[in-house]
Amino acid sequence: MFINSFSYYDLMFMKVTEGAASFNSEEQNEPIDPEDCLFNEEKFDYYNPHDVNFADKDFDFYGFVDPSLGKSKKSDFSAIVTVAKSRSTGYMYVADADVDRRLPSAIIDAVLSKAVWIKKIIRKKV
Repeated sequence: MFINSFSYYDLMFMKVTEGAASFNSEEQNEPIDPEDCLFNEEKFDYYNPHDVNFADKDFDFYGFVDPSLGKSKKSDFSAIVTVAKSRSTGYMYVADADVDRRLPSAIIDAVLSKAVWIKKIIRKKV
């Protein structure tokens, strides 16, 4: 098995000249055109949760639920995501992401638990 060894410069040159879609498909083994993606991974930043105080009055919270029926081990996952948006910067932080297979009743219980968690954070703002 022959493995090409390219310098960082060579790889970036190939990415620019061939295009990101071709480069990702051929060199990264990721046949996804970044232009077709709903979310651009290059615009994501990662944060240390200990460096962000969600109890600050600058944050608004939003919750999102992608439900599932959760009838079996092969069922779809449900997702409950809590996002905190900074009013001053516009940055959105994923404050919590909960992905699991669960029945609708368990989804409802989990959503209500997240609401209680957010209310505790908001109380700290006062």
